[in-house]
Amino acid sequence: MLIDRCNTSTHARVRIALALAFVMAAGAATSAERSGKQVVDAACIACHGKGVNGAPRIGDRKAWSALEARGLTALEKSAVKGIREMPAHGGNPSFSDVEIARAVTTWSTSRVGTGRSR
Repeated sequence: MLIDRCNTSTHARVRIALALAFVMAAGAATSAERSGKQVVDAACIACHGKGVNGAPRIGDRKAWSALEARGLTALEKSAVKGIREMPAHGGNPSFSDVEIARAVTTWSTSRVGTGRSR
């Protein structure tokens, strides 16, 4: 009888441990946020690479200098909320606001928009 209780208790502990491991792994998979470059490569480049629907193209110094004059906060807000033909979050609702802000910062600090380095 004691052996059966040990086995049952051990099985229950194993099941609990497996369930916890599964929950922790699922949480880790969903909490892995993308870098600014990853967001730019995954979403922004699709329109800003070719100028789709009037999006300012990468390398268009005149267009980007006018946008940068609005300030980083304004650019982030536009990218998160959407502006003109650009949908919110660049059309990818799986990106968090933080990931979008990282993309804008990456774009701005690397001067991807103007093709210059800082």
